[in-house]
Amino acid sequence: GVDSDCNPNPGIACDPDKPEECSSCQVIVDEDGAARGECTCQMPQRCALCSAFTHFRLNNRCKECPDNPLLVIIGFVVLIIGAVIGGYILNKRNFNLAIMAIVIDFFQVLAVFSSVNIVWPESLIRLFQLLALFNLNIDIAAPECLVPNLEYETKWFLMEAMPLAVLAMLLLSHLLYSLYKVVVYRRRAKLFSHVSRLISVFLIIMYVMYLNVTRKSLDIFNCNPLPEQDDGYTYTSFTSLSCDGGSLCRCGEGIQDRLVPLAAVFLVLYSAGFPAAVFATLKRNHELIREDQYLRASGVGDIRASNPRAYDIRKRYSGVYMHFKPECTYWIMNILARKFAVAAGALMFRSNTTFQLSVILLVLFVSFCLHLQYRPYLSTGERSIVLRQLDEKAERG
Repeated sequence: GVDSDCNPNPGIACDPDKPEECSSCQVIVDEDGAARGECTCQMPQRCALCSAFTHFRLNNRCKECPDNPLLVIIGFVVLIIGAVIGGYILNKRNFNLAIMAIVIDFFQVLAVFSSVNIVWPESLIRLFQLLALFNLNIDIAAPECLVPNLEYETKWFLMEAMPLAVLAMLLLSHLLYSLYKVVVYRRRAKLFSHVSRLISVFLIIMYVMYLNVTRKSLDIFNCNPLPEQDDGYTYTSFTSLSCDGGSLCRCGEGIQDRLVPLAAVFLVLYSAGFPAAVFATLKRNHELIREDQYLRASGVGDIRASNPRAYDIRKRYSGVYMHFKPECTYWIMNILARKFAVAAGALMFRSNTTFQLSVILLVLFVSFCLHLQYRPYLSTGERSIVLRQLDEKAERG
């Protein structure tokens, strides 16, 4: 586990014939002036494996495994399935998720601080680990405790494939629900009437997953020299059994070299593709979205009769704009940019903790200032103000 840095034990005499048994040899001078060598512990520069079945690696530290890791993993899977089902139900009932979205964003950013190389109080560490649930981070499920030889490559791909798994789950539910409609309603069945809500659920789930999948993609490109003993190479922040039996993986070879093309694909697909798709959707339907938000501010538009032009837009895409004022419907782009900047800052500047925290706090401060300047959220108290502004515009022609 965490106490395996010395072999066999510190304090024994250094044996020149067996240098492999000593982590480092410290010269000690006795009172009579005689010098002798004594083994001392030295933190490893590359070796970072944790004891099988008792500890797992989280945020570059060895953590104790939960008492029942299988139960934790099952709970994590149930959490994801529950998030998909809950999102569909809340969306169908037109539940205002604005406050929930703000809370989730806040918790996700707080969870990033767990990866900062600072000796946090134990209570804060536990809080950060709990908040990591809002990132849907598979690391907190500790799969290594159940499968100690689980390769980083496999776990990384499982995390990056989570949005695709959610998409597959929604497609399966669409097929099953369509089959149910055919059996029950036969010719009167509207086979695609529920597709818009499924799209809305996927957009919300992808929004929640965005920070985590972006961090995992960027993690592959995060290469730094060893902090105290630069050997001329750069290394990743993750370890693997295939990297010298459990060392930090060297960049430009092995796992890191194999994952670079996949990481680039996921960066384009998720980190760049999702914001680009959202922006294109908002731009293409800008006028209808503004109209829908004015109707939302008036408390109507949940049925086609009161929202004939933008009802389908609301069902399908409201998850990315429903929280914002009509003039701030693009604000989600600002939030996604903030998430990307926080993820990039937390990973790319990991070797310099002070600068890392400075970058993250700068991103949060700029975002806070923009929020104060534009007050983008369409809260209950802001709705009357929005409608009054609309009346003033109508009077001015």
